[in-house]
Formats: sequence, C-alpha cells, structure tokens
Amino acid sequence: MIRKLISAAALAVGAAAAPLPALATHVTPTPCDFITGGGYIFKDDGQMANYGVHAGCKNGEFWGHINYVDHGLGLHVRSTEITLYVRETLVDGTVLETTRDFCGKAIVNEDTENPRWFHVTVTDNGEPGRGSDLFGISIDGMQEFTGSRFYMVTERNTAGGNLQLHKGNKSNVAPNPPPPYSTACGDLTNNNAP
Repeated sequence: MIRKLISAAALAVGAAAAPLPALATHVTPTPCDFITGGGYIFKDDGQMANYGVHAGCKNGEFWGHINYVDHGLGLHVRSTEITLYVRETLVDGTVLETTRDFCGKAIVNEDTENPRWFHVTVTDNGEPGRGSDLFGISIDGMQEFTGSRFYMVTERNTAGGNLQLHKGNKSNVAPNPPPPYSTACGDLTNNNAP
C-alpha cells in the first residue's frame, strides 16, 4: 500500500506514481459493512479540501457516494457509480480492520461527458475522529487540472469531521462474485492509490 511506504510529499497532488509490486490484497468484508463520514483535510500545499462519503454493500450491490471539493484547484468531484468496496490485507498478513477502499466513476465540475475513475481510502481510528481518522483520494484523467494524468491526495489525518465504520446487517450483501479489483477501479490500482 503506497500510503504506508512512501511519504505524502513523494506523492503530492499531480505527482505520477512509479510502478510498484502488489502490496495488498483486497477482499469485500464478510459480512459486508459500510462507512459514512465527512469533514476536511489539508493537502500538501496547505489548501483545504472537503469530503463527504458513504459506501458499502446492500442487496447484492455496491452502493455509496463521494462528494469532494478541492478549494485550491476549484475541483468538485461527485460519484455516479460505486464499483468496489473492500478491506485490505498487507503482504505480511496484517488485516487493516478499520480501513476501507472504494472505487467507481465520478463527474468532475459537472462534466457529464467525461466520467473519470476514482479511488478512495478511508480509515476510522475511533472517536472523536478529527485528527485521527484518515482520508485519501485518487482520480484518473486529470491532466487539465494537475498537468499530469492523476490527481492524488495520499491518505492523511483528517483536520475536521469524523469517519464511522458501521457493522453490517442482513441487507448488507455484496455482489457474488465480486469484480476483480484491477478492473473495478480502472487504472487506479495499488500503483496509483492513495
């Protein structure tokens, strides 16, 4: 997982990630759960970005939404589809119990003609959340905004707000079989994940 091995400065917004070997496996939690939350972060350049998320599984489908605003670049990202919701296990066998990744398609600045792949990583580190929860996002196809293909904010502590991982219930059933991570997240796999 890139966020654990490379400093945030090395993967600042707009930086292209160097190819890395697979570092994690991704499995939909059983039983499936869901994450909700919102707040704000500060990017490496000091600019604030706001986010609101909810994602998980319901009735045999992935569901959710991301609303993300980068005030410095004037970006407004809102999802149109959630294609994957997973928990990570590192190659050493460590299960990231409170971290969830989800991917999908999003519209940037109301450009409905050009949906883009996104990947979000969130971690609920308990209450109150502010300062201890983690948020990161990558978006493909962002040349006009960043000068490079990927917009990337590596997973970092939230400055305000809270993320909450919720237990599943009988309706929290994932697609069976789930799609492969490599296709459900477009090109935003381990090499370009927050």
